Amino acid sequence: LRKNHTSFYSQFEFNVEENTNSVGLRDREFGERDPESIRILGLGDSYAFGQGVSIEEAYIKQLEAGLQDSLSKKVETINAGVPAYGLVQEVRYLEKYGLGLDPDVVLVGFFIGNDIVDSYELFDSDGKATIGVRDNYLFTRKARDEDGGIRGLTAPLRYQLATGSHLYIFLRNRFSGLLTQLGLRNMGSITEFCELEYTPYMDAQWSHTQDLLMELDQICQDNEKRLVIALIPLIYQVHDDIWKEYVSILDIDESKYDMTKPQRLMLEFCAEKGIPCFDVLDPLREKGKDELLFFRVDGHLNAAGHRVMGRALTDYLTEFLAPDNDPAAAEMPSTSARK
Repeated sequence: LRKNHTSFYSQFEFNVEENTNSVGLRDREFGERDPESIRILGLGDSYAFGQGVSIEEAYIKQLEAGLQDSLSKKVETINAGVPAYGLVQEVRYLEKYGLGLDPDVVLVGFFIGNDIVDSYELFDSDGKATIGVRDNYLFTRKARDEDGGIRGLTAPLRYQLATGSHLYIFLRNRFSGLLTQLGLRNMGSITEFCELEYTPYMDAQWSHTQDLLMELDQICQDNEKRLVIALIPLIYQVHDDIWKEYVSILDIDESKYDMTKPQRLMLEFCAEKGIPCFDVLDPLREKGKDELLFFRVDGHLNAAGHRVMGRALTDYLTEFLAPDNDPAAAEMPSTSARK
């Protein structure tokens, strides 16, 4: 993110100010860590960043307030979430910058919707990076190389319009939404890791994710940091009525899906490798019976959703941080909030 930057992000569901500090994080300034305090570094994508909510409403700051109350000790949480980041970028950020912030705990917000996919898409079959820079913008060469036909031919024009015309974005997004509502455009492969049967390509994506999780854990161990993974669900995993609407629009065969499969894969893998992993799905589902916890169109957690996640994480981490207030000497509680 750009350093020392102020911007406003507005759409009909929210209007928020987004400020960054001198190191390019959406947070206040941080100095040297107080040796008597506990510092938590929060990595992740736009869900950790807090898209659509104020920084104080984001779950990482809800966690800070909750832990200070429960532990009666100074707790600092640093929001290092960056929109569109994947696990590989979070690993590299931790290596290059995050360790220098001297955290006791590294908390990774892992979004079930795309974090298994995103990192793999950044590499080709030989493990070489597929991203590049053009006109100061990042783009994925793989996506462009595989994009043939009319879309491929019109890509340069669409790129120029998308980066220079608000009218184009306005019309494009509404036309795309109309096609989706009419069933003329697939809403994407966002549910693919909830499918009962995985393709070889999906198996490769999951394998790559496991490798990155192990690398992340090793970095934390080598630097005497404790790693915690927090699983962030999709809107339709929490709100069944929205899933039913999705199924109706796309005429999906529900018998081919297991809506909690990605969470189980992550929990089982982390338990096997000894990586603390917390699934926030059940707390969100319980509270979601009474109110909407996501922006209905945007899809990110709203302020209420962040509050629920912050409280659930507070309960989970309090047990870990309480003994002698020494994270390095403490044992983590169970890896799952779900039975």
